[in-house]
Amino acid sequence: MEQRPGDVSWEEIATKIKIIFSVVALLIGAELFYRWLTQPDDTFSLYQELITLIWYNLHSLIFGPDSVTLASKNGLDTVLIFNHPSFEGSDINSLWVSDECVGIHETIFLAVLILLTPGVSNRIRWRSIAVTTLVIQVLNFIRLMVLYPLAVSACEGSPNVDGCEAPMFEFHEFILSSGFLVILVFIWLGWYLVLQRK
Repeated sequence: MEQRPGDVSWEEIATKIKIIFSVVALLIGAELFYRWLTQPDDTFSLYQELITLIWYNLHSLIFGPDSVTLASKNGLDTVLIFNHPSFEGSDINSLWVSDECVGIHETIFLAVLILLTPGVSNRIRWRSIAVTTLVIQVLNFIRLMVLYPLAVSACEGSPNVDGCEAPMFEFHEFILSSGFLVILVFIWLGWYLVLQRK
């Protein structure tokens, strides 16, 4: 086939495809590494306890000390028990802060995206990873803090108290399964566009 001036060459297309597949392969590798790292429960036990303690104290400050109780699982203080009159008879008895709940998975995913972005100096990369880690942790705390009001609003005045906490768990699962992924891609896209303009 004859190539017209200005057309993209086959070599350029092959290079772009190679870059895309390399990025996908490295992201899959990072995901497998994370899964291997967190194979036993409570891999990040100290951090899980720290997040639980901060969540407990922040929750007590905002919603009152009677609205939550701190409990243990596997010898770690990583369980919060929500208390509210409308929860009588429901299944809201404990929320366990697992190693998946502390935002490390999301931090690793975004860090790999930033590290794989071409044309960015290492100094900017590491500063960006530090800032985005802070952003992820703040978003994660907002997610945790929203769980109690969601459960209260769903259970108050509900004729069927059993199962009224479903919206809280559905929100939690949605954010963990796909919501955070969308947010992370938007954070990375925004970061990339800001860098491109500068």
